[in-house]
Amino acid sequence: MSHAKILVVDDEKDVRDYLISVLTDENFEVRGVEGGEDILAVLSSFSPNILLLDYSMPGKNGVEIIRVVRGNRTFAQIPIIMVTGLDSEEEKVAALELGADDYILKPFSAKELSARVRAVLRRAPRDEKERLENGELVV
Repeated sequence: MSHAKILVVDDEKDVRDYLISVLTDENFEVRGVEGGEDILAVLSSFSPNILLLDYSMPGKNGVEIIRVVRGNRTFAQIPIIMVTGLDSEEEKVAALELGADDYILKPFSAKELSARVRAVLRRAPRDEKERLENGELVV
């Protein structure tokens, strides 16, 4: 699954660049954006297999982005991992109950990030078409 596409949404350029670097080194195709104001347009143009979100951002925060993504039929099944420094139980529970698939606290190691991304991708629904075969007939 190392060919998976990952969208990183984080307003801090240094953090965003670090996440992109770590995940690119793991052979993922990664794109980063500063915020989630046009998240549906970005998802449409990039078609990621997973979304990494910061919690606290100006404009739309991570929880608001989760609501938008989960409320859209086209993108509702995209796995979402929150990557944030916010460690209160209320923030974790809010993100997970709204639809985040995992919650990673900063600071974290590159190995942990990669392992969690791969774990979430393993559990994600695959967008594969069913193939039916009967002799030489393949549908």
